[in-house]
Amino acid sequence: MFLDRFSARERRLAGVTLAVVVAFVVFRAYVAPAATRWRQLKDQVEAARAEVTVMEATLKLKKRIDKEYEGFQALLAGSRSDEEDMAALLKDVYEAATQNSVDVYSIDPLPTEYREACRLLGARLVLRGRIVPFCRFSQRLSSGSSLTFMRDLEIRALSEAPNLQVTVTVVRMATRTDSAKGMEETVSR
Repeated sequence: MFLDRFSARERRLAGVTLAVVVAFVVFRAYVAPAATRWRQLKDQVEAARAEVTVMEATLKLKKRIDKEYEGFQALLAGSRSDEEDMAALLKDVYEAATQNSVDVYSIDPLPTEYREACRLLGARLVLRGRIVPFCRFSQRLSSGSSLTFMRDLEIRALSEAPNLQVTVTVVRMATRTDSAKGMEETVSR
């Protein structure tokens, strides 16, 4: 055959060379690409881990900010200014008077009184009308979700009987807010 022409030493050398060539081809065809791909995947995993760490930190920050923002929204939603509460009181007084046929001659807002746990918003009213509509007016005004009461009541009979002139202070209790506390401290200085 073909290999019989070569000596034993040359055949061994040819076999070793063939084995080296086959090993080189197998290495280049299978092992080297797999090793390269392994290194690339290893780098991608490290990059992904770093990205996940950044995303977790960002998510923690977002959750903390959202929590603080919700608390801030709740604070803003729960607190109303003295002007808003006074406007609501005056609106309720006027609506109660007009629905019960009581004439409103004057409404004078009073300064807000600050107590330890609440604010007292008041208005001095001069009303004219009959006694029954006035009683309905006072009932409608004092029945509701907010605590409203009357004080300093003065009743005068008018010359055109049975009409009355009623002078009364209407007071509504409102919750105290931090801004109101700060306002009171500023005013007291």
